[in-house]
Amino acid sequence: MPECLNPKNKSNLIAGNITNLILSGHYALASIRSQLIPAIQAASKIGLHPQIVALGEKTLSQIDIIGVPKICIIGKLSNPNRSIQKSLLGSTLKAIELLKKKEIPIITCYCDNLSILNTPLGELYRKLLLISDHIVFPCEAMATSAKEFMSKEQVYSIIKDPWQVKYSPFNKLNPSELCKIIWFGHPSNIKYLKEELYGLVERCNSSRNYELTILSDDSSFGDFKSHLEEYVSNADNWNFRFVPIIYGSDFPVQLEAELARAHLAIIPSDPNDPRKQAVSHNRIVDSIRSGCIVVASPMTSYLDLSKVSLIGKDIPKLVNIAFNQYEKITTKYGSIRCSLLAPFSPDVNHQEWLNLLNSLI
Repeated sequence: MPECLNPKNKSNLIAGNITNLILSGHYALASIRSQLIPAIQAASKIGLHPQIVALGEKTLSQIDIIGVPKICIIGKLSNPNRSIQKSLLGSTLKAIELLKKKEIPIITCYCDNLSILNTPLGELYRKLLLISDHIVFPCEAMATSAKEFMSKEQVYSIIKDPWQVKYSPFNKLNPSELCKIIWFGHPSNIKYLKEELYGLVERCNSSRNYELTILSDDSSFGDFKSHLEEYVSNADNWNFRFVPIIYGSDFPVQLEAELARAHLAIIPSDPNDPRKQAVSHNRIVDSIRSGCIVVASPMTSYLDLSKVSLIGKDIPKLVNIAFNQYEKITTKYGSIRCSLLAPFSPDVNHQEWLNLLNSLI
């Protein structure tokens, strides 16, 4: 039961059976690619016939579409609009009430630390953490953050997000070559990149030339460009390249291509922000697998991969280290990254979903 927006009008929820929309790759949301689709594939493997229903106000009629399922998996539910959040709160809890009367197990995928919010959405997730039969987290950090809202008896699993891109070698970098950096992510995270911009331009080796690609929703580009003009207008050795995300099934291919052309991926964040403390591994895993040196803030989950990435608070300093020691670092990381990324394999993820579903039906 994921929340889905009409891509032509992002303020409107789509309700009803959306199975064909999801399976045709109509949405590029990370939670759908990393949690919902793998769960559906595992369910199909054991002989179930998954249907994906987005709940609106007419909850009862939408539940009737499903009939009596073997199991119910609740995907990520999120929307910035409080009135839509209230609708999600009411419809989801009503659906769970109806399903529990039929003794149908409820699995909640908890991939964003939303339970800390003082909003209808936060209230919904605090209730889901208590009433679900099983919680699936993408990393230990997320589970730790959610435990204050869970009963001691609550059963949960860690099923890591699978990588989305093919394995690529590290690119070569000649001393006079353009240093290609990429940042990619949801527009809500671009503020962390903005906070690092001045330091990057002022402190990164001025004898090099840099290209910074920003891969995100194009709605975030206008404000970012204004920030550039105000704070880094004299960055003569920096070029900024803006690439709008292609929504739909083509996004993983786009991400793969953009990462493969880069030398370095930067993932700044805020370890002190409760919402961000428990981020999953997906951006850092895809970046490492694509052959980028990763420079990232010290988020708990990122520290799990500190042997194949540069983790720390001083992003400009780490960028300088990455380019100054590029050949040495890529040689070192190239010898160990396959084994360290093995737990994020789609095959491992698939088997863990199979094990969970088989234990509950």
